[in-house]
Amino acid sequence: MSELPYIPPRSPEDHIPEELAVLFLEAVARVTPAFRELREQVFPKCAPDKNHFSLDAIEAWLHDWHLDFDDGEIAHPVHDWTIEVLRFWAAHSDAREQLAVDCGWREYLKSPKRRMAGDTALPGWNPCRETYDAWQVRVLEPHRKRREAELENYGATSYEPESTLAFEWLAFSVCLRLPDGEIAKRCLPRKVKPDTVKKARTRLAKRLHILP
Repeated sequence: MSELPYIPPRSPEDHIPEELAVLFLEAVARVTPAFRELREQVFPKCAPDKNHFSLDAIEAWLHDWHLDFDDGEIAHPVHDWTIEVLRFWAAHSDAREQLAVDCGWREYLKSPKRRMAGDTALPGWNPCRETYDAWQVRVLEPHRKRREAELENYGATSYEPESTLAFEWLAFSVCLRLPDGEIAKRCLPRKVKPDTVKKARTRLAKRLHILP
């Protein structure tokens, strides 16, 4: 399982951080054909180097993949980042070929100057060793409790650490309209129950302001 970058604590007054939207779109690129379609059908209609974008084509693509959210808190970051992806692809053919949608963001986060106190890597889930639920109890829950204890004196709210799978499950649900049972089947031979999928994706959807 790939390692997710650290996302700093969120104050209740903050908007949805761009990082969460990017992680979600990366998952969309991994598990759905959405960004392949963006590359094949929308990119040719744009000239990012001349700052020209076919907004009609972009909006149609967002609609077809159910990424045209009603809540502006998530709709605006997704729309704006899609344009940045097209711009990045125009300048980096290798990223376009690989369907990379981070726009260099992950490389930026690797800079030592971007590392923050408490930024510790979490051990990934090994399906051969334990169930996803057991991994949550063993790894995610203690990490969340430690984070909340550290931030208690600052009046901030900690992000619950999410696994890559939570973003992928949400992508399956949003873009492909797959039910939780079908999503769980796609995780085989991993031992994941539909209820586990539902809890993880609905929690993440709430944080992203993605309405059911």
